[in-house]
Amino acid sequence: MSKPYLIENDGAGFKWLALQVDDFIDLMPEGYSDAQLLRFSYHNTSLKDGWENIQSEFIQAEAGEPLPVPDISLWLPGAALVLSAKALSVLGSLIGEFGEILPVDCVGDRVFIFNCRNVVDADPAQSESLIHSGMVVGVRQIGFRQGDVAKSAVFKTRFDNCTGLYANDLFKTAVEKNGLRGVKFTPDLLPDIEA
Repeated sequence: MSKPYLIENDGAGFKWLALQVDDFIDLMPEGYSDAQLLRFSYHNTSLKDGWENIQSEFIQAEAGEPLPVPDISLWLPGAALVLSAKALSVLGSLIGEFGEILPVDCVGDRVFIFNCRNVVDADPAQSESLIHSGMVVGVRQIGFRQGDVAKSAVFKTRFDNCTGLYANDLFKTAVEKNGLRGVKFTPDLLPDIEA
């Protein structure tokens, strides 16, 4: 039985990739709308056609002791990861069929964006929207069918507007077994909300 997990950044102890959509939006071919690019995860937009010579850097919020660069982290709001060369060598064959792997030059080092394009439907029997004044404003609970989780190392869902990235046991085990730092796995599938 393969269990689903929500992938979350592991606290504030790491730098993060400064790359924003505005940094590459003008490089994309004609035919892409700004909405398709700004909400690329929701629209399941492919980014590979205009992805060329993309450069960025890792930054941290506050001055002080330099924080480490994570092996793996979430990128922007949505279903995308930043992978170090080490993380890509460990996870590439596991996730390659589920999205695009896009290189980014970071001050002499190369990292990779994984743009997840694998959409899995939430199981209606296990999922419930949060409704306020008749409008859907969030997710009260979410779940997935066992068969969908077993065949999807990583995935996103329209139930949460593709704002989360989920993984199965294979992905979680590969990250943990290889000591990749930067993310944690939440088994209740809802993000930790800090009060």
